[in-house]
Amino acid sequence: MDSKGRRIDVKNYCINSEDQLIKHTLVSYGNHSHNHYVLSSLSYKEQYNEISKAKMILDKIDVNKSNLFSLPFGGSDDYNEDTVDIVNKLGYSGMLMSRNRVNYYTNSEDIALLERFMPFEKNLNLSLKKLFLKELLI
Repeated sequence: MDSKGRRIDVKNYCINSEDQLIKHTLVSYGNHSHNHYVLSSLSYKEQYNEISKAKMILDKIDVNKSNLFSLPFGGSDDYNEDTVDIVNKLGYSGMLMSRNRVNYYTNSEDIALLERFMPFEKNLNLSLKKLFLKELLI
């Protein structure tokens, strides 16, 4: 219940301490920036700080780490040449996007653009069918 007596059923997907992180060969943690800003709206220095600060935090934790940078919001307008340069300089091998596509290509830049799958239906099978149908129609 909140302060006005309303029932709130919200699952907490955040952690309160490092000991809640799972250390398992099938689980890895990755960089998604420090504050989840639209990176293309920031200067080179601001982008570098956003990405490198999160990288430094992850580097201090003893868990499996992903070598991919997950772009906040994940759209084509959410990054720019500076973002790609920074991601390269920090040693990431690719950048995860969220454009409701299936991976079948990489761009001509030095870094691979890979799609992350974010279900938009409660039913995962229905999400997959819609996603693949959309790809067939493109």
